Amino acid sequence: MTQSARLNDLAAVTPSTRDRSVDFLRAVSILAVVFGHWFIGIIWWDHGIIRTTSAVGVTSWLWLGTWAFQVMPIFFFVGGFSNMMAYDSLRRRGASAWEFTQTRLTRLLKPSLVFLGGWTIVQTGLHLTDVGAPGGPRVFGDTALLRGVLPPAATLPFGPLWFLAVYVVVVAPSPPGRSPCTGGSACGYPR
Repeated sequence: MTQSARLNDLAAVTPSTRDRSVDFLRAVSILAVVFGHWFIGIIWWDHGIIRTTSAVGVTSWLWLGTWAFQVMPIFFFVGGFSNMMAYDSLRRRGASAWEFTQTRLTRLLKPSLVFLGGWTIVQTGLHLTDVGAPGGPRVFGDTALLRGVLPPAATLPFGPLWFLAVYVVVVAPSPPGRSPCTGGSACGYPR
């Protein structure tokens, strides 16, 4: 089966009430965030430590591009809309606010744990092969918790994960603040 056939099958089973423009904006904004951070990052090896900075901070005119390619408002809007739709859908099926929070956290934390597991393997390999300078807190003797990176801000894996903590703080309390939506146009979107 070809990729286009699978996409057509997926599109055919998607409910007609689903807002595909929101799906499109969500996908585009996620890709823009990932590629934007990937391409703007400057990464170098400095005496056994991976250092990172942003090209915006070292290029005098590049900050103008951040205004032209500002995608974060779209990212947060469509993320909030998607969470609202998922919450309303779960509520219509009789699920609780806790079940909503649990499903969102599970979808978020499973790939994060895979990422941290992979990073643990990398760190173990760096320790065993004595590659990279010791970094981070000392766990015993001369053995540092990390090799080749410094915690916590702009280094791997901590830099990408700060956002997840903020997301959890925002998503977890949101269902109690939202009344369940039972009517069509009163909810602000079609059913």
